[in-house]
Amino acid sequence: RRYFRPWTPEQDFQRADHYILTYQHLSRDYTFRTQLYYKDYAKLLRTDANALEAVSVNGSGFAKGLELFWRDRKTIKGMDYWISYSYLDTRRLYLNYPINAQPTFAATHSGSVVLKKFWVKQMFGVNWSWNWSSGRPYLNPNKPANQFLSDRTIFYSTNNFSLNWLTKIFKSNGVVVAGINNVFNEKQIFGYNYSNRLKDAAGQFIREAVTPPAPRSFFLGVFLSWGVDRSQQNINNNL
Repeated sequence: RRYFRPWTPEQDFQRADHYILTYQHLSRDYTFRTQLYYKDYAKLLRTDANALEAVSVNGSGFAKGLELFWRDRKTIKGMDYWISYSYLDTRRLYLNYPINAQPTFAATHSGSVVLKKFWVKQMFGVNWSWNWSSGRPYLNPNKPANQFLSDRTIFYSTNNFSLNWLTKIFKSNGVVVAGINNVFNEKQIFGYNYSNRLKDAAGQFIREAVTPPAPRSFFLGVFLSWGVDRSQQNINNNL
């Protein structure tokens, strides 16, 4: 088996220069934040076509984008909600990429909406969240090198719902949480695995979609904390 070659003095550290402009407004009931950024990457690792051996550190790339966040605790009585959106334009020429391409982990558009309602007297809360993103690139070996990572997965969307009850259990701060992920059983595809030898009638390598182990999941849990009250943290972790 072959491995990456040991690092040598002529192979300098990889470098990233970040330029970020942020505006934020905070008040008791509202939070607004926006951010513009540009990131320049230099001396990224390049490998051979099989990604088995390092060949140089002359790779490069960039990322630029916009992020928006709005949180409102007042407009809808008794309701706390927030909305976030992210735009990302990024390219890399690194690893075994033959051309500058958008990496497989990057989605151009993504966002979320979260709603929280809590009844203080009953110490009971309801949470709903929607997370979405535009399709991410994936490698299609049926395409030529100049179309590397040009295909996109389908739009990603998931709605999650949870209930939480705050109580005292054995003198601890307890949270009982029940939740369901992907309430509407939306189809989710993270990418594709291609055969390296089997082809269909059209001469294309056959593929299989990469999907979640289960299209929908259920959760029931009890969280206990002594000393530091982590109730809100446990609720937010299960949105």
